[in-house]
Amino acid sequence: RLEPGTDLIVQLHMQPSGKPEPITARVGFHFTDTPPKKTVWLFTMQARDIDIPPGKKDYIREDQYELPVDVHLFSLYPHAHYLGKDMKVLVALPNGDIKWLLHIPDWDFNRQEEYRLETPVLLPKGSVIFMRFTYDNSSDNARNPNNPPKRVRIGNQSTDEMGNLGVLVIPRDKDELEVLQEAIYRQNLAKAPYDSRPYIRLASLLHRQSRYKEAIELYRANLAIRGDRPKVHYNLALALMKIGRSVEAIPHFDKAVEAHKQWIEPTHALAWLLATHPDAEARNPQRATELAERASQLSSHADAAILDTLAAAYASDDRFDLAVQTAQQALDMARKNGDESLAHDIANRLQLFRQSKPYRDEKFAGEVAQ
Repeated sequence: RLEPGTDLIVQLHMQPSGKPEPITARVGFHFTDTPPKKTVWLFTMQARDIDIPPGKKDYIREDQYELPVDVHLFSLYPHAHYLGKDMKVLVALPNGDIKWLLHIPDWDFNRQEEYRLETPVLLPKGSVIFMRFTYDNSSDNARNPNNPPKRVRIGNQSTDEMGNLGVLVIPRDKDELEVLQEAIYRQNLAKAPYDSRPYIRLASLLHRQSRYKEAIELYRANLAIRGDRPKVHYNLALALMKIGRSVEAIPHFDKAVEAHKQWIEPTHALAWLLATHPDAEARNPQRATELAERASQLSSHADAAILDTLAAAYASDDRFDLAVQTAQQALDMARKNGDESLAHDIANRLQLFRQSKPYRDEKFAGEVAQ
């Protein structure tokens, strides 16, 4: 499932031929009117911290994951570069049986492929998937790009090395997808606490489940590793707002807005907060107006909710004529769009503005910063 605003990024590995070549790659989307009944999910096993000395023939990296729920396994997608030699994937079942899932005894970088099972395999809860990748960095490896062999570390270039295994599954019970995701993310976090990605994936999942305090802890841990993540600052601000700590959210909204001045969502959220907070020390009517005007411009003045925020900012700055005019425009737009709930709220605020009274969002009242 692709959410609105998702960017599709395609990476192509091109082999030089010595002459100009046309690039004819295409991406195809297949749509249906029937919603899916089940959701597939791909997680990745990894050979971490690859660092292969020159001349090393049998350099081994392993990984394993325990499944917290029953899943059907649909495919495996191994990936390494030119030093990959032997790939083994097995599963240890809860009853003690060991079964092969995949064995590639002579890996060829130029012939890699996804391996789809003819019949999906049921892996019960408690199964442990093992991967064992072996690399050959000696002169005996005819595919070694370095002659003589050189030290090779993990990296994205083909002359670096990688070791990934994509595992495509469907939970037997569709309601257990998030249980599976949380368990995998937590295993990733335990294996690579220095990597910022497991923090953000787990935090985003917990955020969607309204487990805001747990998500906040992980967002902060992510920022401790990489402080330059505008989306993390934005999500952290939203989570803080959910547990009544909006004042703490302000600097995180600020960082998101300053990093991407064309980003409507944090601009709009910060404008509302600065315009309507009951605490005068938290409010900043002038900045709220600046941000709301920017958000309205970015949305081509066609978003009723943003116009509503702009009206609240004008009112907070004692510019009630503009507040009434803008709120009326927002009300007309909301009604035209059939958004009766928003129209009801705007109408109530419009009555305040006509009485030269600003709007204060009482959900912020009584907050205690922690």
